[in-house]
Amino acid sequence: MADIWFHRYENGRDIEGRFDYNSWVESQQGLRLAATLDKDTILAEGYKEFKTGRQYLAKMGDWRLNKDEERELDGIGGVNILVKAHVHRSGTWSKVPIPGDFSC
Repeated sequence: MADIWFHRYENGRDIEGRFDYNSWVESQQGLRLAATLDKDTILAEGYKEFKTGRQYLAKMGDWRLNKDEERELDGIGGVNILVKAHVHRSGTWSKVPIPGDFSC
């Protein structure tokens, strides 16, 4: 899965960066926190009240060193997932369950 990378130009200078904190590797701290919360609580990233200690894809690796590096993730959020059609058709990737939709 590709990370989200941006370029912006400021005063004629190219500034690049990463901004996707929706893809992550879970931590023991995050698991302990989740165990204390109601099942219906959604842990959204960036809230001071929910310190998860997760490792974010946006902070992993550097495309200039190895653009093909792969990472195992525990969670993905509002990102574009790039997957080859044959992988999708094989059932490796499934749709997100929708409440009341039992076809998943």
